[in-house]
Amino acid sequence: MANPVDAYVGKRIALRRKWLGLSVAEAAAAIATDFATFERYEAGAERVSAVRLRALCEAFDVRPTFFFCDESTPDAHAQVLAQLQCVRLRRNLQ
Repeated sequence: MANPVDAYVGKRIALRRKWLGLSVAEAAAAIATDFATFERYEAGAERVSAVRLRALCEAFDVRPTFFFCDESTPDAHAQVLAQLQCVRLRRNLQ
């Protein structure tokens, strides 16, 4: 069973990847890892190392705090939901 923090970080990785319109294979290549490992990161089944977190920040053009925003606050939760809606809208427009 995934640690709740690892699962949350994985969701944020998937969210940003989808927002950028990257496939899992493209995102994996951008951080010099393989497809299966990247899938495990997104699932929260494998912990992201500091080195990989830095690579993710560079590839996804975000700060490390992006992956750890406090979802427990109403504003942060609303922000995550709004981002997911944008991802869905963007997919529908493509």
